Amino acid sequence: MMKLSMQAMAGITLWIAQLSPDAIAKERIPFQGANAYLNPGYSEQIDKSLAIETDASLYAKMESLKQVPTTIWLESLESIVGNKTRMSLEDHLVEAARQQEALATDGKIKPMTVQVAIYNLPDRDCSALASNGKLKADEGGLEIYKREFIDVIADHFADPRFANLRIVAIIEPDSLPNMVTNLSMAPCQKVNQDKTYESGIQYALQTLSQLPNMYLYLDIAHSGWLGWDTNLGPAVTYYSQFLSEVAGDRFPLIDGFISNVSGYTPVEEEFLPDSRFAINYQQIRSADFYEWNLIFDERDFASELKKEFVKAGFPESTQFLIDTSRNGWGGPNRPLKNEGPYATPNEHVDALRIDKRPHRGSWCNADGAGIGARPQVLPYGEDDAVTAFIWGKPPGESDGTSDSSQTGPDYEGKQFDPMCSPTYVTGAGNPTGAMDDAPSAGTWFPRQFKMLIENAYPPIEVK
Repeated sequence: MMKLSMQAMAGITLWIAQLSPDAIAKERIPFQGANAYLNPGYSEQIDKSLAIETDASLYAKMESLKQVPTTIWLESLESIVGNKTRMSLEDHLVEAARQQEALATDGKIKPMTVQVAIYNLPDRDCSALASNGKLKADEGGLEIYKREFIDVIADHFADPRFANLRIVAIIEPDSLPNMVTNLSMAPCQKVNQDKTYESGIQYALQTLSQLPNMYLYLDIAHSGWLGWDTNLGPAVTYYSQFLSEVAGDRFPLIDGFISNVSGYTPVEEEFLPDSRFAINYQQIRSADFYEWNLIFDERDFASELKKEFVKAGFPESTQFLIDTSRNGWGGPNRPLKNEGPYATPNEHVDALRIDKRPHRGSWCNADGAGIGARPQVLPYGEDDAVTAFIWGKPPGESDGTSDSSQTGPDYEGKQFDPMCSPTYVTGAGNPTGAMDDAPSAGTWFPRQFKMLIENAYPPIEVK
């Protein structure tokens, strides 16, 4: 079992006297009965778009999104300490505690959730280039990750000043899924051989799980990645084995999983409810867009995952979150009713699918995308696999640069990936569907932000 620093452990011993009655017993679902932290840093990014927006209606919609909780990305050592233009983790937590106190009613402090993405593994994103980080396993990156990243984050969360905050942590997006499907790629082979991702995530989970105000959700890709039977079964086996080894008698250690982080896959393909629906004896899952994948959307993905994880020994209480920040797909190209059937599976799927990307593997700055459902707890009730919608990727932040001249890592370790080029065509003949003139990953992209608002579904309503 990993141990917190002496400072963190000293902080924990002071907690019980400071915890509010609502915070003493850990809620199964952190979002229930809680307010949510509004990130001032995201508001400042929105201000960049407000400064150049002339349409009054769009301006009002942009302004309204300052009231939507988004996730703080801890993706480097620098993201913890902050700088002149970026809040430190401590600043965020202090501000969250201030917001929490300001919302107190009759002197009673209500719990508040603070969402963070832990995203700094050595050699991260082994199958892509746009969001590579600076830590390298061959240069001692794993020890740096443990001691200077995870330990420091844990010390901040263990500070008694923040005892009443509920920390909702997304653990290392785009890491373990690569260990299920992308081992044909040399960088992924290397991190798999060295157990870099497993070792880092093991340490993160064992360290952070000791804190009573932590809620841990492990990234599990999306339906267009792990939805095939040939991927979903092995993924559940892999995750189950990994977590059982990490947790021991504390299995499953995590509170649940999150899908579609920074993704574009719809929660529901409402006009394609049955992937086995046949046209001239051909099931629509045979269409080029779905490539025989049985699972078309994230709600069905969560449902299938829960069934399989419960079979593998996970409790029925295991939660599934969906990042809905950019999977709305509204706008003029959204189908409005279930017409058809059309003549062929391809025609039927292309006419009725909400997801208008050229391919489900298109992940970078998808042109035509829109903001999805706003954060919500239990959107389908207590009995559904989906526990909550949250915004993982703050809408308006780029997925990666479209500048093909950026062939070497920048100061953050990021560089050009062909999937971010609007002119690139994959070996399978699929265009990327990426937007042009995109800045580096994580940088504010005003044109994308405007597009996401214009195509939001449900539409953004300003009261």
